[in-house]
Amino acid sequence: MIKIYKSKNNFENEKLSEKEKKSRMKELQALIVENDPYARTDDIYLIRWLSCRDWDVQAAYRRRMKYYNFRKLHADWYPRKDITEHEKMLQREYGFMLDGRDKNGRRVYLARASRINLHEHTFDEKIALDNLWFDMVCEELETIKNGVTVVIDMKDIAWSTIKWALNSQNMKLCSRYCGFVPLRYVEIHLINTSKIANLIISLCFPFLSDGLKERIHFHKSNLESLHKFVGKDVLPMEYGGDKDPDMKGIYRKLYEHFKCTPKNKNWYNNVGKEPYRVRSFDRVENRMG
Repeated sequence: MIKIYKSKNNFENEKLSEKEKKSRMKELQALIVENDPYARTDDIYLIRWLSCRDWDVQAAYRRRMKYYNFRKLHADWYPRKDITEHEKMLQREYGFMLDGRDKNGRRVYLARASRINLHEHTFDEKIALDNLWFDMVCEELETIKNGVTVVIDMKDIAWSTIKWALNSQNMKLCSRYCGFVPLRYVEIHLINTSKIANLIISLCFPFLSDGLKERIHFHKSNLESLHKFVGKDVLPMEYGGDKDPDMKGIYRKLYEHFKCTPKNKNWYNNVGKEPYRVRSFDRVENRMG
């Protein structure tokens, strides 16, 4: 049974009857097929767009069009059809979707800034990796309705990331990108911030929508503050949580979702053989080979 949790957003059409929702799904389907007869129109797909626009058919259709126009213009920000092309980034364990859900029924995406090396990978590749995980959970009805919590660990963030953020055009693109995510609710929590991290945040903030700004929470190094929003059940032990993530299981679900197998068997076969909380970045680097 899917649990639906109340968010702070005012979704007036949440309580539409199933009959009315079906009717609106058919309306959206007709609009999509009229312009693209071969487009995807299954129920999950239609609900994804309608839910993020409060079941307003025209607004859902416009959001979908804007999303695909942006995706066409910035194709490098989105996953390749063969996700093994993203394996080098996956191996860095920069970001991944944790198993389970937070106290509000949301999936939790954990991103660690220290793992980003823009001398080895572009920021486009980093965003494409994020989208890889988001594309997977956007197929889950419970996630479509409850949303995603993003926890960003800013500890030891690299100077190369700051240089990228200094480009105002990059920030404008990021702001537009955030506005097209096909989820009705995304909440962001920043932990382990520093002077350098605060500089990046100050550069980004002017370009963000007011709605997104309201959903960004700062915790410095206060894990208890984070737990008040997210809970402890879903978080790894290094963040004061109760879990030792099953990284092999996490990656297995990703590959199964995209119906492919890893190219780097040596890395994949060794994922999860050490307890997550004691693995160092150097060890991850050694396994990448």
